[in-house]
Amino acid sequence: MALLRYFVCVICVLSVQDQALEAAEYRNIRFGPRQDESIERVMLPNLSFKECLKQCVQRSSCEVMGYFRAALFCELHFFSHFWDSLASSENGPHVMVYVKHRDILLEVFFI
Repeated sequence: MALLRYFVCVICVLSVQDQALEAAEYRNIRFGPRQDESIERVMLPNLSFKECLKQCVQRSSCEVMGYFRAALFCELHFFSHFWDSLASSENGPHVMVYVKHRDILLEVFFI
């Protein structure tokens, strides 16, 4: 009986997924220069800012999300001290927006 209940719950969740709206919000942003190529990261092209926020939230190992609006370019940083290292490299054009993973709020609304 428990297995049947689990199966029904899974089916319900899968059928409702297409009817959910996601709202990605954030707080505590930082502007800074793009980091050099020596910084390990995942780069995702052609994403909106909100999609980039969602990509970071979906990866528990993502520490900081970076976004370059002019190129619709998303960067996911996994180094735990990356946020602190931004302070030492703020002497460049501030073209990137950075948001910490823990400062991203993702809400799901079912319609």
